[in-house]
Amino acid sequence: MLSTFWQQTFGELGNCHRVLDIASGRGALLDHLDASGVQAEQVIATDYSVAGLHSLKQSRRHVLVVGSDAAAMPFAESSVDLVTSQFGVEYAGPGAVLDAGKYVAPSGRIVLMLHCRKSVIYSECQANLLALKELKDSQFLPLAEDMFQSGYLVIRGQIGRKEAGAMARRVIEPFNGLRQILDRYGEEVAGGTIKTLYEETARIQQRFQYHLEDEVMGWVRSMQVEVDSYIGRMESMLNAALDETEIDKIIQGWQQQGLHVVNRALINDEQQRALAWVIQATKS
Repeated sequence: MLSTFWQQTFGELGNCHRVLDIASGRGALLDHLDASGVQAEQVIATDYSVAGLHSLKQSRRHVLVVGSDAAAMPFAESSVDLVTSQFGVEYAGPGAVLDAGKYVAPSGRIVLMLHCRKSVIYSECQANLLALKELKDSQFLPLAEDMFQSGYLVIRGQIGRKEAGAMARRVIEPFNGLRQILDRYGEEVAGGTIKTLYEETARIQQRFQYHLEDEVMGWVRSMQVEVDSYIGRMESMLNAALDETEIDKIIQGWQQQGLHVVNRALINDEQQRALAWVIQATKS
């Protein structure tokens, strides 16, 4: 549904002098722009992540990449024919969404797709966050790290099996808790991260003596980093999502900037569940 929207939107555009895509990431939105056949003299991609922009530049050498916070971009007002963003500019706050309108040149257009607090995406992120926080609260990962480490200490003869057994028993309850989290939120919650933890821990335990210590310990520690990163992403998305009142304030601000709003809508999926806000405006 999201791809269809962009295909239709770009398909209705003529050629542009200057396009500005805010918070481009790795350039997903620019894929749709390229496929549409729209000819632009200059395409500018901005993002806070230098790594993302580097990857984008490797595949699109014609694009000018600019490392910039969406809340403080280094462009002149009324200097861009088309301003776009997909799930990006709102991460810098409603003020950044409002400010995006000031870059639109006369006869130009702004088209933004924004996270919505009533969307199925928002609900999924809430479930992901709750599940991951339950995982964190259970202390499963640090306990699993201690358990595996104690197993290798036994193999090297540095501690006895009784001591290692005590470590292993501490993991039983939080390990069973992983199954309960999966039953509560679904097997694919958090992109399958918790399912992977559950299944891989069981697999390693069954043939522990055949697994290299560096690989096992490295995996456990990398999963701790992944879980923390996932939690951060979910919190950022939930904080970025906009409600109806915030959208209306942005539109009012755009009108004061001389923009005429031509579309304010929710895009729905095939089950008619809300996916995202879309707001579009032109400047005469």
